[in-house]
Amino acid sequence: STFVEEPPVSNECMHNFYNKTPIKIQKMSSRLFSIIRLSRMIVPVLFAGGMVACVDDNYDLNKDISMEVGIGGKYFAIPLGTTDSIRVDSLLELDDESVFMFMEDGTAVISKLDSVKVRVPEIQQVTLQSWASEIEPIVNEIEVPEEAQGAVGEVALPEKDVNSSTSIEFDEEVPEELLDLNTVKFDGTPKLVIDIQFEAPEEVAKLELMDYVIHFPEFIVFDDNRIENHCLVIDGEMDVDAGYHVELDIAEFDFAENPIQEVGSEKRLHIDGAVTLDGQLRVTVRGDGTLPGTVTVGIMPQVSIDEMKLGEITGKVNVDIEEVNEEVDLGDIPDFLKDKDVVLDIEHPVIMLEVGNTTGVPVLADLTLTPLADGSPIENGIIELRREERDIVVKAADEMGEYTWSNFFISNSEVGMELGFEFVDVPNLPNLIRQIPDVIQINMTAEADPEAEHRFDLSHGDYEMNVRYNVHVPLTFGPDLQVIYRDTIDDFNSDIKDYVKYVTEVVMEMEVENTIPLGMMCRAVALDVDGRALSGIEVSTPQPIEAAGWDGNNTTLVRGDFTIELKETVAGTMEQLDGLALEITADANEGVKGASLKNNQYLRLSGKMRIPGGITVDIDDI
Repeated sequence: STFVEEPPVSNECMHNFYNKTPIKIQKMSSRLFSIIRLSRMIVPVLFAGGMVACVDDNYDLNKDISMEVGIGGKYFAIPLGTTDSIRVDSLLELDDESVFMFMEDGTAVISKLDSVKVRVPEIQQVTLQSWASEIEPIVNEIEVPEEAQGAVGEVALPEKDVNSSTSIEFDEEVPEELLDLNTVKFDGTPKLVIDIQFEAPEEVAKLELMDYVIHFPEFIVFDDNRIENHCLVIDGEMDVDAGYHVELDIAEFDFAENPIQEVGSEKRLHIDGAVTLDGQLRVTVRGDGTLPGTVTVGIMPQVSIDEMKLGEITGKVNVDIEEVNEEVDLGDIPDFLKDKDVVLDIEHPVIMLEVGNTTGVPVLADLTLTPLADGSPIENGIIELRREERDIVVKAADEMGEYTWSNFFISNSEVGMELGFEFVDVPNLPNLIRQIPDVIQINMTAEADPEAEHRFDLSHGDYEMNVRYNVHVPLTFGPDLQVIYRDTIDDFNSDIKDYVKYVTEVVMEMEVENTIPLGMMCRAVALDVDGRALSGIEVSTPQPIEAAGWDGNNTTLVRGDFTIELKETVAGTMEQLDGLALEITADANEGVKGASLKNNQYLRLSGKMRIPGGITVDIDDI
């Protein structure tokens, strides 16, 4: 039947992740097999004093009488008692800085999160110097018809075609980071100014420009509703003395072709486009009966543009993004998980990577995860994601200067992925922690996505990116998992040395309750006072402890037993016994594949120590 596991110890909530809450645990000092100490063999029992009191002086007990006494009969048994529940949370020996936590459902998880801000340096701002046209004055010789020369009053003369043109041109050196320009907005609102002056004799009563069209280059986009199809139309009477003056706000430049050119070792922004002015001039004169045969009217158009500082641009830029080099320190993981023979076969480890971008440039990233043990990379553990595969594409900021986040769930399974994350399939990610490293190095390099359009504000200064990462490894087992726990029980020679010479064999009989979903095997080696193996004592290999069952959510209790037998094979060696070196191997198997290690799973041991044949004591030694 399903075993109802013990309630977990009191915990302090840490942080939200996967809509679950990892828990920190108080440090516990329990050791898994600390109860397997040899009980003190107190052989000088109280009856000894009474026996001595009953000896008659008329008898010589040293002659022909055996002074040996047997204690315990066939077996001398010493109860070892029962351990407290040896819980998973106590084995992990956690403190406030530990990378181990427990989720709200009790599942143990390695969790390490941090963040780093990355500088994206500014691109030098470009200034287009002010520009003014050089249009020759238009001199119009208008004939006065003979019949009008003697007229009195206002006389309209025939319309005269007037046209001229100029070319707007800019040529400036630009920084090498600018590769291509589609559009350019400006830092401020530059103006294009049209100024038309007139020269006319005093007999001219009125000047009119008729359907006078100023056609601007198509790359100039105005923020002015008087402009239609890149044209300004002037139609009406002009003030001869004041002339005509208009200022038009420039919204942006929009280029059909890239205006950036390679000129020797320089990059230059070269912009040019024609401005044409076409229409008709109508002149009305005042007749006094003596009008001349011609009237000369001069038109002097000028077009100019203020100095312009480039601001927000679209196109392609080569932004210089700082390299990320971070280390995830796993140094406080318990030593028994770092053994070279440990295989941490974890089903679904996860690296959560969240990148906040304040630039308008989408970014492709290379990501390399390198596990290190003793300063050296762990073979077959390095994980590489390359930008050519477009695994990590960081979105451009929706609003430049504000963070837009791209969230990546890097794993071999989508299990546990929250909304808002993009799955990055890495089938070999479990290799990253198959052998527990001391450190995981995170290296990320990035460049602008060459296939996308970029936005960048040259007036902004430095931008930044924020890289948040979380190494999240729920301890959910694959079939190859193997954990090795080594410990030493020692320093009990002083307790037993006076009596152990009477013992040549000790048997420990243990009963086990297990709710941990790992099968276990305990091996032991006898040690002397100097910590060296005693070859004269043979330690048996016990039967394995069966893994607890797993129903998909919880473990089911299993009970079993095993024995450890210490047998003296070289006379007198038992007197040198000072300890046992224990090696406990815990393995997963297909039957518990997918099982999770949880904080309230436990192992409980009880048992007794037997001395086969009892103890034979020489009374003279008591």
